[in-house]
Amino acid sequence: ITEVIEDYISNDDGIKAVLFDFDFTLVNTIAFKGIDKEYIRATDDISVVEDLIPQTTVYNGIEELLNYLYTNGIKVGVVSNRLESIVNATLAHHGIKVDAVVGERPNSTKSNRMGEALNKLGVNPHNAIYVGDSPWDNAEAHKAGMEFIGATWGNKRLKMGYNSPKEI
Repeated sequence: ITEVIEDYISNDDGIKAVLFDFDFTLVNTIAFKGIDKEYIRATDDISVVEDLIPQTTVYNGIEELLNYLYTNGIKVGVVSNRLESIVNATLAHHGIKVDAVVGERPNSTKSNRMGEALNKLGVNPHNAIYVGDSPWDNAEAHKAGMEFIGATWGNKRLKMGYNSPKEI
């Protein structure tokens, strides 16, 4: 990831922000599998997830990648299909600090939420990259006007990108 991002940084337009997907990109959230998302959406009660947060893990190399980005003055955000409260609680548990988090919104596409995150960061889409783990993330990033980096470390079935954060 670092080499790819360095290429973008050296570009005249320059990358000012990197947005990440949450599940299986920043954090291995297999512990959340089977949780009743509809119940959480309806009640905003994340207590059913709070006990599972310690079972989640940050992918090897993510902390180094985030440090690299911050050292180079690049803003970092998370755009997820999970509720912001769950994303924020999980990131806090792992000591991960980001500049913006945009979670699930009723009747909102992921590309719209990417735009919302970029607005919070004060960055234009052509100065941003989205790192995600699915072809759908790729399509949404391009709809939002951003470049895309495929992360396969959380979803080995995909053959669309990098196998570890260190490769990027």
